[in-house]
Amino acid sequence: MKKFIILSALCTAMLTVSAGKVPAKPAVKAQKTFTEEIKVSADKIEAKCGDKITFTIQLSGKNIAKRAVIVDVYGNAEISRKKVYTTDDAGMIKIETASDRPGMVYCRAVIKGQPDKRKSNAGVAVDKFKVTSSRPCPADFNTYWDKIKADIDKRPMDAILTPEPVKNKSLKAFKVIFPMGGDGKDGYGKLSYPANAKPKSLPAFLLVHGAGTGMVAVKEDWTTIGGGVIMLSLSPMPADSKGGVYHARQGRFAGYRHWNADNRDKIFFNMMFQRVYRALQYLKSRPEWDGKTLIVYGVSQGGGQALAAGGLEPAISMVVAHVPALCFHSGNAEGGTSGWPHYFQTPTYKKNKNAVLEAAAYIDGVNFARNIRKPRVLVTTGFVDFTCPSESVFAAFNNIPSADKKIICTPTANHRVPGAVRAQALKAVAEHIKSQR
Repeated sequence: MKKFIILSALCTAMLTVSAGKVPAKPAVKAQKTFTEEIKVSADKIEAKCGDKITFTIQLSGKNIAKRAVIVDVYGNAEISRKKVYTTDDAGMIKIETASDRPGMVYCRAVIKGQPDKRKSNAGVAVDKFKVTSSRPCPADFNTYWDKIKADIDKRPMDAILTPEPVKNKSLKAFKVIFPMGGDGKDGYGKLSYPANAKPKSLPAFLLVHGAGTGMVAVKEDWTTIGGGVIMLSLSPMPADSKGGVYHARQGRFAGYRHWNADNRDKIFFNMMFQRVYRALQYLKSRPEWDGKTLIVYGVSQGGGQALAAGGLEPAISMVVAHVPALCFHSGNAEGGTSGWPHYFQTPTYKKNKNAVLEAAAYIDGVNFARNIRKPRVLVTTGFVDFTCPSESVFAAFNNIPSADKKIICTPTANHRVPGAVRAQALKAVAEHIKSQR
């Protein structure tokens, strides 16, 4: 009986197809398409405390009148608000606000109900050179780091160099391991310099990297900056026991940025900064170093390392910190915005905020900045950077006592370094090297 039923069904299907009748497919619900775009702009790029700031939200496309838009105004906790507004017949909304707190004021707008969450942002700097922290630097900040540096200085350098291949045969290159305590602590980098370099003839250049970087490459093109440098590209991640380097986003060190947020000795960036300091001492030990030009350059997490380096090593002659992370960890608690890694988002912070703020102060660019007294300093930021908000960058920059400092602000940039800004920074580096000769 079962065989008969199956055969009958097959015959029926074959007859249907042969008669030109294909079985209907299940109806697929048509997805609504959206053609509207949204743009937020501000009536000014910078303001003073108390100035009126007007954000204009403009929709474009077919259906822009009487549309619901979710608008979020934030940056200063006292004026922050999130609310649904309705566009006028021209698809426009105007939002007025004012801040009596130095820092940033942002406006973010999202068209309600659009599946792709189309959004736009604008930011306005408010009295940027007055941004500061109400929390004092730990009284033992310098004593704490001086002891760490002294302990590192007591160890033999014992750097392990392995030759690396290069396309430019006028260069020499090596993988370098800096012993710092074994697997998961040792430093890892790539060294390169002109093969014919004479003793005491070259500037030294430390390149530090952003989050997500594990393996680093030989920087052949950078090695020729300013006529040639001793270039060390240092991984932010530690070396492993096999002479390799740990991955930044998976495996043993996944989630490192929030580790031990309430412990100044175990917080991940403490050891990262120790590796930076060791790398600087290694560069200073190279016979080719000219003895006076020592540059550190980094982006994002690398920018935070650059500020830490400037605060730890007095011999540094130039600091370039693009969109620096690791600044103003107390900003959120003070009613403003903190920089990456945003410790205020961690469960540890929510359980014991004061312990986290106390520990994070020892790896805060705001506090390292206080010791950057002589170098030439270049810092950059974008006004719609929500990874390393400009307020956190201003807080660090304003604490730098060096008279030769500059900040480049790009109002429309998010967490990136525009090509023109990067070119300006590298030109400044080349000029600095020339001036040191």
